[in-house]
Amino acid sequence: MYLYVFKNANKNKEILLSNPLYKRKDMLRLRKDSDIIVLLGDFMLSIKSRKEIKLWILSLLLFIATFLRYIFNQFTEVKDVFHHLMFLFYIMVFLLGYMFFRSERRDLKFSQFHHIFFFLAIVFLSFISLIIFPNAEYNHMFTQYLDVLMWLSITFWGFVSIPNNLLNRVIQKYYFIAFVTGTVFLISTASHRLGRNEIFNENTIGLFLAPFLIYLCITMKNHFLRVIVYLLGGIYLFYSNAMASFVGFVLFPIFAFLLLRFKKSRMVYSLYIFVGLLVTLVIITLNSHFLTEILSNRNLLWKIYFKNIISSWQTFLFGTGNWYADIADPLLKGLHAHHAFLNIVHFTGIFALIFYLCLIIFSTRKQIKHITVSDGILFFIVTFQFAESSVPLFNFMFPSMIFYWNLFLNKQSEDFLKS
Repeated sequence: MYLYVFKNANKNKEILLSNPLYKRKDMLRLRKDSDIIVLLGDFMLSIKSRKEIKLWILSLLLFIATFLRYIFNQFTEVKDVFHHLMFLFYIMVFLLGYMFFRSERRDLKFSQFHHIFFFLAIVFLSFISLIIFPNAEYNHMFTQYLDVLMWLSITFWGFVSIPNNLLNRVIQKYYFIAFVTGTVFLISTASHRLGRNEIFNENTIGLFLAPFLIYLCITMKNHFLRVIVYLLGGIYLFYSNAMASFVGFVLFPIFAFLLLRFKKSRMVYSLYIFVGLLVTLVIITLNSHFLTEILSNRNLLWKIYFKNIISSWQTFLFGTGNWYADIADPLLKGLHAHHAFLNIVHFTGIFALIFYLCLIIFSTRKQIKHITVSDGILFFIVTFQFAESSVPLFNFMFPSMIFYWNLFLNKQSEDFLKS
């Protein structure tokens, strides 16, 4: 719109001034008014470009916080420095965002964030566990939840203080930066400039690629191009050997169809997660070499963690207080469950899992009219959590970041289509 005004203002001015019906005074007034239009058009264009630059700055800061987490383990001597830098860059995202866009702030309804209470319930549950069982494991568990609560408080302040439509644009640019980074690392690995699983493993590279591909599939209006991106994106993810990301990406059209068919996202998510957990339990009961090959030993890990969970009423109700199980097998030793939902029960108990599932389900809209990018990303990460798990619940890694940001954004995501 501004571009149209800017380009056509001088032309309109010349046409009107050439009209002999206008008196000298009117001509002078018109010249001034049209000059103002030209200046306003130019100003609006510069403001728009500055706004985009500010959004890119925030996206880059967010990505730096993420990238630092991935090189965290490369510098064991200065881990504490990296930990503080991650928080520093993350806080800067919201501080600068508030400074950049405080004039655009609009009042938000707190009802948009009611689902956060489910996370607070998990933290409170970990505190109750510590009171009942005052040992080192539950003390460590509660301390970790306090760290996550600090991060959540920063995030909540940011989403209350900064227009959420702008934060939505920040996270979409973040998807693009991640896609470029994943592509660079994939090419570097394929050309043997980097060793396999050096800095980023294959699952991480796939994670970096998929969200931007989902973004393209949802936002493209040309259906033919959308199909092309979907097919090429699926091939690209398959080539990256990131099977969890590949499955999440490939299944999304089916999930989108169900959402549009039933219009009730909470019901669809509930059924999807229930079926996923049921399938997990069935796999745990089976002894299949074929499944072990297909799931890359994940089914063996699930058996071990599930056995720990049901070993006593205490571990079933309140968890073990440990994110990692004590595993004797050298092939699996030191690995988390590679299943977020199992890991949460193992860590904090069955009630924590119930609250966590409520956090996911009630972060979504009651009724939907359109599929949004947030819907696609949230489905993708929920699917991913059946094969991977954060450490614990949140860290600064890419899947955690986009998961929690979309928990904050999803209820409003259809409004972003109008803004």
